[in-house]
Amino acid sequence: MGQTDRLLVNNHQFHTHFYSSAMEQDRYLHFLHSLHFTDNKNEPDMTDENSDRLWKVQNPFEILNDIFKILQPFCTSDHR
Repeated sequence: MGQTDRLLVNNHQFHTHFYSSAMEQDRYLHFLHSLHFTDNKNEPDMTDENSDRLWKVQNPFEILNDIFKILQPFCTSDHR
């Protein structure tokens, strides 16, 4: 059992009926372990001090940033 598994099993503080009725915890953990954003073959040289430590999630963040830039003119909030 990994650290994430222990946190999910032991943290009853965030338990809600909605999530437990939608999916069992074992199935959620299976999805969580299978979730990948990039190919590990493209891993940069981690011995380089200038390497990007978040390289695995860089692509989804770039996609989300592009989407948010498109949606920004439609934002009516004062928090820009």
